[in-house]
Amino acid sequence: MNSIPSIFSKNRFEYVILGNTEKKSVTEGKSIFSVLVLNRGSRHYRENLLKNLLSYGFNEIISVETSMDDYDLLEVSKKMPQIKFIVPKGNVTCGELINVGIEACENEFVLVVWNDVAIFEKSLNSKLAELVMGENAVCIAPSLKTSRMQNFPVKMVPEMNRHDLAIRTEMGFLEGERTLYPFEFMGIYNRTKFLTLGGFDYTITQPFWQNLDFFFRANLHGEKVIITTLLHLVYSDEIMGEVRNQNASSMRFFLKNIAPQIKNGKVGIPLSQLFRYWRKSTYGFFDAVNHFKEARRWVEKNDAIFRMDFERLIETWNSQ
Repeated sequence: MNSIPSIFSKNRFEYVILGNTEKKSVTEGKSIFSVLVLNRGSRHYRENLLKNLLSYGFNEIISVETSMDDYDLLEVSKKMPQIKFIVPKGNVTCGELINVGIEACENEFVLVVWNDVAIFEKSLNSKLAELVMGENAVCIAPSLKTSRMQNFPVKMVPEMNRHDLAIRTEMGFLEGERTLYPFEFMGIYNRTKFLTLGGFDYTITQPFWQNLDFFFRANLHGEKVIITTLLHLVYSDEIMGEVRNQNASSMRFFLKNIAPQIKNGKVGIPLSQLFRYWRKSTYGFFDAVNHFKEARRWVEKNDAIFRMDFERLIETWNSQ
């Protein structure tokens, strides 16, 4: 198991940059946003979305690719020279791509979306800009619809179940209500807050736990994620469900977020959590001890993150 990263690592992997050879005109009201497009599935999704984003008047659009195997990418970058394409030279996690993409952005607010969603220009208005600038949130999550135009649940509520985390998904929500994390990483990120909190942990390779790890850490720091009805995203294809199975990623999430406790103003991981970790994991005892020691060192080094612990977060969720 790799060591837990303690700081934002911008040079974790090698990549090349294509495009970004022309500046584009900016539509008033959209100059505060950069757009970061994550790519998967059919190629035509990417090209259609990028064309629409260009027509909407964003001043900065970055497309992050999953690999260098897309042979028409050079041609696409020539068709759309205003867009910056970031292409990794090897296999990387979604969180790593977002880390590099957000760091490369020039604007304070970054809209992160997948290429297989549709964004309607009417959502991108002055009211949304006012909300983003007025809210002190690490991320503003959009409302989502399926390809059949059915509402998709986006409100994630943390609960405690036998001293462990349970997440209740709710369909309905009010404007500005909190959610634990944005579904599939998508939302409007506050770039400064994101980088200050360290970005996504590249050692957590499973997407659900990688997403949850960052935003749970943000909540423990006193930050919030809210949902807005002002930004609507519609999936073009079937929605892939979250894979929440227990594995090495979930165990690392446990050590970093659930195990730490604050006692008498100091944060640490009590020894009792070692045996919980060992029983939950598939590791042998000595491996579990080594992981536990590493997590203890990480918590001690990053104690400023913990303005509350897991138990306090659950207790105060509805009052924050």
